[in-house]
Amino acid sequence: MRKVALGDTGIQVSRLSFGTAFMGPLSDHLSPQEGAALLLQVLDQGISFWDTSDDYGTHPHVACALQSITRDEVTVSSTLKCSCVDSGRSAQLDIKDDLCENVEQ
Repeated sequence: MRKVALGDTGIQVSRLSFGTAFMGPLSDHLSPQEGAALLLQVLDQGISFWDTSDDYGTHPHVACALQSITRDEVTVSSTLKCSCVDSGRSAQLDIKDDLCENVEQ
């Protein structure tokens, strides 16, 4: 799949993104293992830009998929819900902590 620039970030992502909202408890309620299998299938099709969110409840699905690949194979975008964010760096650490916590489980 063709890669495109993600704004002015210098990051190259697949032209299509795969959203995970339907995987979580708000919709189909796939297990993290089922969601990870689906993410790996779309990666095989060249879609390496994944979208997740605290609101979707799909960080465990993404974390499970990340265990099976090298981290540089995908770009993960996420939004998170927090009452107070001091900086973008703080938000980045919150996401990293959440994903790492799910990998450890």
